[in-house]
Amino acid sequence: MCFVSFVFQVSKHKQYLDTVCEDFFSRISHMIEQAETRQSHVYTGMTSEILQHFHLGRGRCEVFEGRDDVIETAREYLNNNSGIPLTIYGKSGCGKTSVMAKILEQCCEGHWVSPDGKPYAVLVRFLGTTPQTSNLYQLLDSLCGQLSVMCGRPWVVPEKFKDLVKSFVDLLRKAGKKQRIVVLLDSIDQLMPAHNAYKMTWLPDNLPSNVKMIISTIPEGYPVLGSMRERCVPHTRGLPYFGLNV
Repeated sequence: MCFVSFVFQVSKHKQYLDTVCEDFFSRISHMIEQAETRQSHVYTGMTSEILQHFHLGRGRCEVFEGRDDVIETAREYLNNNSGIPLTIYGKSGCGKTSVMAKILEQCCEGHWVSPDGKPYAVLVRFLGTTPQTSNLYQLLDSLCGQLSVMCGRPWVVPEKFKDLVKSFVDLLRKAGKKQRIVVLLDSIDQLMPAHNAYKMTWLPDNLPSNVKMIISTIPEGYPVLGSMRERCVPHTRGLPYFGLNV
């Protein structure tokens, strides 16, 4: 009688374990499917965002003429060893966005290559033209998402802004180990002032190795240009910028 009871209990315990395992497997499978779905949406949104900026740049290039001196300055910057961003400034309407678009075209179509002969990996954002480029938090989230894909790693946006800035610098460093990175940020003045965007403290004092960055801004009305000079000059003995005149 005791033996029969023992067998019954073992059998009942086995059924219980089978049920728990099946339930666990079902839950995990569902979680993985949800994660894949979310990641697919992330990639879809990211791809759409990136393509919008490339499309905008292409449209600007179709009507671009002149500014050869500024374009040459940008080419020389990309080939030198400077560890700080190149700042292009000028009054509204003088052609800064078209210059940035031309730099994008030169890099992406292979007209310009890195010193080791390899193509550049370009991240471009024409600020203020999409919801993701209207404030600094969303901008860094967007750039980090693209850099994460380039590094072959998942991206989860941090809750704290300071952690987001840290992640941005860290991902630039990791991506730079794989290839020559060029970040083009047009019209920094179009960012909302939240997170002290115009103070430019979200940029590292020195860019990671193999990373270049070109930004553009207007010289008056927003403290972007002044902030770049204050932050970079003490560390580099000179800020590489080029003025555009109307």
